[in-house]
Amino acid sequence: MAMNLSHWIERHADFSPDKLAIRCGERELTYGQMAGDISRLAQALKLKFKIGRGDRIALLAQNTAQSLVVAFACARIGAIYHPLNWRQAAPEHTYALNNSTPKVLFVAGDFAELVESIAGAIPEMAFVNLQEGGKAGWPSYPSLIDEAPGGIESDPEVSLDDSFLLCYTSGTTGRPKGAVLSQNA
Repeated sequence: MAMNLSHWIERHADFSPDKLAIRCGERELTYGQMAGDISRLAQALKLKFKIGRGDRIALLAQNTAQSLVVAFACARIGAIYHPLNWRQAAPEHTYALNNSTPKVLFVAGDFAELVESIAGAIPEMAFVNLQEGGKAGWPSYPSLIDEAPGGIESDPEVSLDDSFLLCYTSGTTGRPKGAVLSQNA
């Protein structure tokens, strides 16, 4: 089986499951908890949204523990993680999302109104609330993790050479351009 970025968390969880992995605000996750969340979210992405290798998953939020879980879940199944710059306005987000065509956009509550204003311009994209109690009608990150029937093994074909991160340039000479980095970058 090829190694991928999510194995880093799995390895720490195997040897130090109770060791603190993330502290973000008041939220804390141990390596064991994080590995479990990554595995269950990866399974939910595959089952509920049919996400596979090379598909893109976007996220609009400030720095959160959930953002890292989404990123590592993408690495686990070979999806490409596309974090959006939360400081940008609706037209910039619309451009990047139409250009990158993600299948799913995870949205923090602070940005739900902005995303609602551009949702019509982004066809065939599912939306997920990053917290409970977000936009009605959108599934939530916690419910995806809680409802996943169990974990999922890493895709054996996904390796450190696979595409992982999609970032956009500042666009100083024209429109921003997507830059894709591998898991090994």
